[in-house]
Amino acid sequence: MSMIDSPDEMVVSAALFCVVFVLNVVPAFAPPTWIALSFVGLIIPSVNVLAVAVVGAAAATLGRIALAKLSGRVVRQPGSTSTQLSKGLRVGRR
Repeated sequence: MSMIDSPDEMVVSAALFCVVFVLNVVPAFAPPTWIALSFVGLIIPSVNVLAVAVVGAAAATLGRIALAKLSGRVVRQPGSTSTQLSKGLRVGRR
């Protein structure tokens, strides 16, 4: 017996993954992950709880990694104000 038994569960798992991923990439004003997971359990009581937990944890982890990578790019862009400010602070200390 696998974690996902039918194509319908596969669609629910894929949709859940996408929703949780987006919720964790959004830096602010997004509901917590547990709300999405609880909603699936409430709407589909026969869903495999272990599958929901694994899909949710994987999506949340990958979403946070994507957020960290994207925010690192935004902060460290060449020519950005923060880069110029940090260079100015280093020059001022000498």
